[in-house]
Amino acid sequence: MPLKHRFLFFCFQGLCLFLWGVLNAAPPVEDDPGIAGLNLAMEQRSLLKGLRESFRKEEREIHRNMMQQKMELRTLSPEEVRGEKGEGLRRQIQSLMLQARERALYYQQEALAVLTPEQKKKLPPDADLGFHCRGWFGGGRGLGMGRGRGMERGNNSQGLSQPE
Repeated sequence: MPLKHRFLFFCFQGLCLFLWGVLNAAPPVEDDPGIAGLNLAMEQRSLLKGLRESFRKEEREIHRNMMQQKMELRTLSPEEVRGEKGEGLRRQIQSLMLQARERALYYQQEALAVLTPEQKKKLPPDADLGFHCRGWFGGGRGLGMGRGRGMERGNNSQGLSQPE
């Protein structure tokens, strides 16, 4: 890829990361459906807000590092991707994904410590208390197995259109 194209590509990446950070700012504690009916005290709200801000700061840094590694991987030649350099970058990306999950679990535990036993009983079983890695690991719309809309999107092998 010519130098001019690489420069434009990295500028575009920077803009995307900036917009991702702006658009994915932490919602207020009161707006989280998982804890809306818990009747939090002001001190609890303050503590949860501080935890969320700390988590989002760490999450943004991990995500920025992961995106840089992914962009570097995309700029490699096919031989380099299959070689040691590509394998090293993939390992770093996997390590960052694991680090993000670990931080989310850590902050979930910290948030649970703020709640009273009665409030914990009111939590839904899958409550993440707002500490999750939003959309990093799949689960969106697309093809394949798992969460999402499944195989209905895209073209099929006979060239027939799929219902929306």
